[in-house]
Amino acid sequence: MDLWAAFLNKTGKQVDKWSHYFPIYDEILSRFRGLRLNLLEIGVAGGGSLELWSSYLGQRATVVGIDSLQDSRTSNINFKNPNIHFEVGDQADRVFLSGLIQKFGEFDIVIDDGSHLPSDVIASFEAIYPHVSKNGIYIVEDVHASYFKTHQGGLKKPGTFIEFLKGKIDELHSSYIGNASLTRFTTETESISIHDSMVIFKKGGSRWKSTVNSHDPFFTADSNGLVRYTVGK
Repeated sequence: MDLWAAFLNKTGKQVDKWSHYFPIYDEILSRFRGLRLNLLEIGVAGGGSLELWSSYLGQRATVVGIDSLQDSRTSNINFKNPNIHFEVGDQADRVFLSGLIQKFGEFDIVIDDGSHLPSDVIASFEAIYPHVSKNGIYIVEDVHASYFKTHQGGLKKPGTFIEFLKGKIDELHSSYIGNASLTRFTTETESISIHDSMVIFKKGGSRWKSTVNSHDPFFTADSNGLVRYTVGK
């Protein structure tokens, strides 16, 4: 069952998501189904999305949601499923987030659907991303809020998540920039995918890169694209 079908057949707590998110989630989360993993969702409202993730990913997934009590829907959240956990806390509170990581360990999937305020989104990313597993993903939803004045935003306004993201694109490519130092983000991040209102950071660890020439007699590539060099005589 794909995520859209799981959403349509869901009972229990309500889920609110943009419809165009579902095929994106199917594409990026399908490889995690049935695996033992930790998922963290920031901002859960009534908790329906936590049930959806648990149903979609399977019984081996530990699903953790965090939210403040500012939303009345979070005040009485409880789950019969022992694999779903809810913690009360501020997504910008580094002490709270550090305790969360100590309690549950590294997260394989992180979804930020919290306040959408850039200060909160950036604070969460900086605190949690270093603790995402080496092949994990970090997703930020509703990044269009960076353009809203109601959310500390504005077009090309310094300090928004969109402007922060532009800096991360530079940081991903810092090995090509003169005098730029490689950061942990550079060496651990494989890709940044930008969709309408959603950004996905994918970890992949350091990878050897080199240009190759199809007419070079000293290399061969197997079906997986792995390049092997031979010493010329």
